[in-house]
Amino acid sequence: MKNFDEFLNLLREYRATHNNTCQVPQDYVAPNGCNLGVKVMYVRSIKDRLSKSDIRKLDRLGFVWKVHDRAPTVPVSEIIKLLEEYKATHDGSTVISEKYVTENGIKLGKLINNIRSGDRKITEEERKALCKTGINFYAEGRSKKYTPMYVVIERIKQYVEEHGNCDIPRLYVTDDGIRLGH
Repeated sequence: MKNFDEFLNLLREYRATHNNTCQVPQDYVAPNGCNLGVKVMYVRSIKDRLSKSDIRKLDRLGFVWKVHDRAPTVPVSEIIKLLEEYKATHDGSTVISEKYVTENGIKLGKLINNIRSGDRKITEEERKALCKTGINFYAEGRSKKYTPMYVVIERIKQYVEEHGNCDIPRLYVTDDGIRLGH
Protein backbone atom coordinates (compact mmCIF):
# COMPACT_ATOMS: atom_id res chain seq x y z
CA MET A 1 0.00 0.00 0.00
CA LYS A 2 1.33 3.43 -0.94
CA ASN A 3 1.89 5.86 1.95
CA PHE A 4 1.35 3.21 4.62
CA ASP A 5 3.28 5.25 7.20
CA GLU A 6 1.06 8.27 6.50
CA PHE A 7 -2.00 6.04 6.98
CA LEU A 8 -0.57 4.78 10.30
CA ASN A 9 0.05 8.33 11.50
CA LEU A 10 -3.51 9.38 10.63
CA LEU A 11 -4.82 6.30 12.42
CA ARG A 12 -2.69 7.14 15.50
CA GLU A 13 -4.07 10.70 15.50
CA TYR A 14 -7.62 9.39 15.20
CA ARG A 15 -7.05 6.94 18.04
CA ALA A 16 -5.57 9.65 20.28
CA THR A 17 -8.62 11.90 19.83
CA HIS A 18 -11.38 9.26 19.76
CA ASN A 19 -11.37 7.31 23.03
CA ASN A 20 -8.36 5.18 22.12
CA THR A 21 -10.18 3.29 19.35
CA CYS A 22 -9.28 2.45 15.76
CA GLN A 23 -12.89 1.82 14.75
CA VAL A 24 -13.10 4.65 12.23
CA PRO A 25 -16.56 5.39 10.77
CA GLN A 26 -16.70 4.90 7.00
CA ASP A 27 -17.50 8.57 6.37
CA TYR A 28 -14.77 9.99 8.65
CA VAL A 29 -12.48 12.51 6.97
CA ALA A 30 -9.19 13.38 8.69
CA PRO A 31 -8.28 17.05 9.27
CA ASN A 32 -5.91 16.90 6.26
CA GLY A 33 -8.83 15.93 3.98
CA CYS A 34 -7.97 12.23 3.74
CA ASN A 35 -11.03 9.97 3.84
CA LEU A 36 -9.64 7.81 6.62
CA GLY A 37 -12.80 5.73 7.00
CA VAL A 38 -12.57 4.53 3.41
CA LYS A 39 -8.83 3.84 3.77
CA VAL A 40 -9.51 1.71 6.86
CA MET A 41 -12.04 -0.34 4.88
CA TYR A 42 -9.52 -0.70 2.07
CA VAL A 43 -6.78 -1.89 4.43
CA ARG A 44 -9.15 -4.50 5.85
CA SER A 45 -9.84 -5.73 2.33
CA ILE A 46 -6.14 -6.12 1.43
CA LYS A 47 -4.93 -7.73 4.67
CA ASP A 48 -3.65 -10.75 2.75
CA ARG A 49 -1.44 -8.45 0.64
CA LEU A 50 0.09 -6.53 3.55
CA SER A 51 3.48 -7.43 4.91
CA LYS A 52 3.68 -9.21 8.26
CA SER A 53 5.48 -6.16 9.58
CA ASP A 54 2.63 -3.83 8.56
CA ILE A 55 0.06 -6.20 10.08
CA ARG A 56 2.02 -6.23 13.36
CA LYS A 57 2.14 -2.43 13.38
CA LEU A 58 -1.62 -2.27 12.92
CA ASP A 59 -2.21 -4.96 15.54
CA ARG A 60 -0.07 -3.07 18.09
CA LEU A 61 -2.14 0.03 17.38
CA GLY A 62 -5.34 -1.91 18.09
CA PHE A 63 -6.58 -2.01 14.49
CA VAL A 64 -9.94 -3.76 14.21
CA TRP A 65 -9.81 -6.24 11.35
CA LYS A 66 -13.34 -7.57 11.61
CA VAL A 67 -16.00 -5.08 12.58
CA HIS A 68 -19.11 -7.25 12.59
CA ASP A 69 -19.43 -10.92 13.22
CA ARG A 70 -22.32 -12.46 11.34
CA ALA A 71 -25.27 -12.88 13.62
CA PRO A 72 -26.38 -16.45 14.12
CA THR A 73 -29.14 -17.44 11.74
CA VAL A 74 -32.52 -17.45 13.43
CA PRO A 75 -34.70 -20.31 12.10
CA VAL A 76 -37.87 -19.23 10.31
CA SER A 77 -39.92 -21.22 12.86
CA GLU A 78 -38.45 -18.97 15.60
CA ILE A 79 -39.14 -15.85 13.52
CA ILE A 80 -42.76 -16.95 13.18
CA LYS A 81 -43.02 -17.39 16.98
CA LEU A 82 -41.52 -13.92 17.49
CA LEU A 83 -43.93 -12.45 14.93
CA GLU A 84 -46.90 -13.97 16.75
CA GLU A 85 -45.64 -12.45 20.03
CA TYR A 86 -45.15 -9.10 18.28
CA LYS A 87 -48.69 -9.21 16.88
CA ALA A 88 -50.11 -10.03 20.32
CA THR A 89 -48.55 -6.88 21.79
CA HIS A 90 -49.08 -4.58 18.79
CA ASP A 91 -52.82 -4.87 18.05
CA GLY A 92 -52.31 -7.67 15.52
CA SER A 93 -50.01 -5.57 13.34
CA THR A 94 -47.15 -7.08 11.34
CA VAL A 95 -45.77 -3.68 10.32
CA ILE A 96 -42.36 -3.84 11.99
CA SER A 97 -39.70 -1.15 11.98
CA GLU A 98 -36.32 -2.34 10.78
CA LYS A 99 -34.92 -1.14 14.11
CA TYR A 100 -37.28 -3.28 16.20
CA VAL A 101 -35.42 -5.58 18.62
CA THR A 102 -37.16 -8.16 20.81
CA GLU A 103 -36.70 -8.20 24.58
CA ASN A 104 -34.11 -10.98 24.23
CA GLY A 105 -32.06 -8.97 21.72
CA ILE A 106 -33.16 -10.51 18.41
CA LYS A 107 -33.29 -7.94 15.62
CA LEU A 108 -36.68 -9.02 14.34
CA GLY A 109 -37.20 -5.99 12.10
CA LYS A 110 -33.88 -6.58 10.36
CA LEU A 111 -34.61 -10.31 9.98
CA ILE A 112 -37.95 -9.55 8.32
CA ASN A 113 -36.40 -6.95 6.01
CA ASN A 114 -33.65 -9.38 5.01
CA ILE A 115 -36.28 -11.95 4.11
CA ARG A 116 -38.42 -9.41 2.23
CA SER A 117 -35.47 -8.08 0.26
CA GLY A 118 -34.25 -11.55 -0.70
CA ASP A 119 -30.97 -11.14 1.19
CA ARG A 120 -31.99 -14.17 3.21
CA LYS A 121 -33.17 -17.08 1.12
CA ILE A 122 -36.17 -19.04 2.37
CA THR A 123 -38.07 -22.02 1.04
CA GLU A 124 -41.53 -21.73 -0.49
CA GLU A 125 -42.96 -23.52 2.59
CA GLU A 126 -41.30 -20.97 4.90
CA ARG A 127 -42.66 -18.14 2.75
CA LYS A 128 -46.19 -19.54 2.98
CA ALA A 129 -45.87 -19.95 6.76
CA LEU A 130 -44.72 -16.33 7.10
CA CYS A 131 -47.60 -15.15 4.90
CA LYS A 132 -50.02 -16.92 7.27
CA THR A 133 -48.75 -14.68 10.08
CA GLY A 134 -49.79 -11.66 8.03
CA ILE A 135 -46.37 -10.62 6.77
CA ASN A 136 -46.60 -8.71 3.53
CA PHE A 137 -43.57 -9.33 1.36
CA TYR A 138 -44.07 -5.94 -0.23
CA ALA A 139 -43.58 -3.93 2.95
CA GLU A 140 -46.38 -1.55 3.80
CA GLY A 141 -45.51 2.02 2.98
CA ARG A 142 -42.68 0.99 0.71
CA SER A 143 -42.87 0.64 -3.00
CA LYS A 144 -40.24 -0.19 -5.52
CA LYS A 145 -40.84 3.06 -7.34
CA TYR A 146 -38.42 4.58 -9.77
CA THR A 147 -37.14 8.06 -9.01
CA PRO A 148 -36.45 9.99 -12.22
CA MET A 149 -32.83 11.10 -12.58
CA TYR A 150 -33.78 14.78 -12.90
CA VAL A 151 -35.37 14.56 -9.42
CA VAL A 152 -32.24 12.91 -8.01
CA ILE A 153 -30.05 15.62 -9.56
CA GLU A 154 -32.30 18.32 -8.10
CA ARG A 155 -32.04 16.76 -4.61
CA ILE A 156 -28.24 16.56 -4.95
CA LYS A 157 -28.17 20.27 -5.82
CA GLN A 158 -30.32 21.00 -2.75
CA TYR A 159 -27.99 18.92 -0.58
CA VAL A 160 -24.94 20.82 -1.88
CA GLU A 161 -26.63 24.17 -1.24
CA GLU A 162 -27.52 23.14 2.30
CA HIS A 163 -24.28 21.36 3.28
CA GLY A 164 -21.70 23.04 1.06
CA ASN A 165 -20.38 19.74 -0.32
CA CYS A 166 -21.42 16.66 -2.23
CA ASP A 167 -20.23 14.12 0.38
CA ILE A 168 -23.64 12.51 0.83
CA PRO A 169 -23.65 9.85 3.57
CA ARG A 170 -24.65 6.41 2.29
CA LEU A 171 -27.78 6.25 4.47
CA TYR A 172 -28.95 9.82 3.80
CA VAL A 173 -32.66 10.09 2.95
CA THR A 174 -34.30 13.32 1.76
CA ASP A 175 -37.41 14.73 3.44
CA ASP A 176 -39.52 13.28 0.64
CA GLY A 177 -38.07 9.77 1.09
CA ILE A 178 -35.49 9.58 -1.69
CA ARG A 179 -32.52 7.45 -0.60
CA LEU A 180 -30.02 9.92 -1.98
CA GLY A 181 -27.00 8.24 -0.41
CA HIS A 182 -27.65 5.12 -2.43
